[in-house]
Amino acid sequence: MLIQGAQSVMRRDIPLAKWGHAIRIRSKEGGGKKAVAAVARRMCVAGYHVLRTQKPYDDSKSDYKAAQTK
Repeated sequence: MLIQGAQSVMRRDIPLAKWGHAIRIRSKEGGGKKAVAAVARRMCVAGYHVLRTQKPYDDSKSDYKAAQTK
């Protein structure tokens, strides 16, 4: 279900999708699958932290640009 959600996110014009597209462009082989899996993992980690801290998700704390340059 996370993969399907990530595929849906990749079709949107949001920072998480732009971060995923940057991964897709950098990867030589299988870039699309790697990008979707990376977005799914980030969604999973965000969900875990929401459940753990009992606080609503705040996307303003995410720094997608720093992750793109690594």
